[in-house]
Amino acid sequence: MVFRTTSRKAPTALGLIALLLFLPGCPFSPESDKGGGGGGDDREPPRTSIADTIELYAYAWRQKRLDLYEQLLHEQFEYIPLVEDAADFGWIPEEGWGRTVELEISSHMFDTAFQSAETENSVDTIDMTLTITNERAVDEGIEVTTTADIIVLWNANDGLSSDVRFIFIVVEDPDEPGKFQIIRQEELEAF
Repeated sequence: MVFRTTSRKAPTALGLIALLLFLPGCPFSPESDKGGGGGGDDREPPRTSIADTIELYAYAWRQKRLDLYEQLLHEQFEYIPLVEDAADFGWIPEEGWGRTVELEISSHMFDTAFQSAETENSVDTIDMTLTITNERAVDEGIEVTTTADIIVLWNANDGLSSDVRFIFIVVEDPDEPGKFQIIRQEELEAF
C-alpha cells in the first residue's frame, strides 16, 4: 500500500523532482532511451516474456496507460492487499478485489482531472520500479516475487512513497498466444 510521504522520505521525493527539472528530456516520456540524460530505457515492453510482463506493469503505471493495463490484467484478475492495510484503511476490502475494481481504481490514478475526496488532488506523476527477486512455476502459472519502489506525486511538495513486495501470478494470455497476463497480485510486507 502507498503511504503519505514522511519527513524521512520527503527529501527523496523532492530530490527526484529537482533531478527531473534539471535533466535534459523527460525520463517519463516514451522517447527516452538508455543514452545520456534520458532517464533510462522507457520503451513499451512487450508481453512476450515473464520479465517483460512485469516491466509492462510498471511501465503502464509510469505512463498512466489504462489501455495497456487493461490488456495486462487477465479476466479473472484478483488483487489481495495486506491484512494490515484493510484494518488501517476502512475502504480497502480485506478479501481483495477483482479486475473491474482494479481498473476503476487505476483509471482514477491515471486521470489528471480526477480529484479524490481524501486528498482533493489529482495524481501528477507516478514512478514505479519493480525488481524481480524470485520466479517459480506453481499450479496456477508462474509466481513472480518482486520488490516495488513507488512514488506518487500530486505536485512537487506533496505525494506518497512506498517500498513493498508483490507476488504476481503470470499466465499465458488465452486470447493472444505467445503473450502473458497477470491473473493475481498479492501485496506483502515491506522489504
